[in-house]
Amino acid sequence: MKPEPLTTKEELSQNISQILSEQEKAELDFEFYLNELEEFFMNDFKETEIPEDDHPIY
Repeated sequence: MKPEPLTTKEELSQNISQILSEQEKAELDFEFYLNELEEFFMNDFKETEIPEDDHPIY
């Protein structure tokens, strides 16, 4: 007696689509937070003034 497959091709396809969409959501969330961090630190840096005599001499 041959065992039945645990999932059909359609179910596998749906599972793969769900996994991929969850991965895409995670990547979008990561990109969003990365942009937020970059903006936060760049704004902080922009507000910092460096006096002229503190520049390195080349």
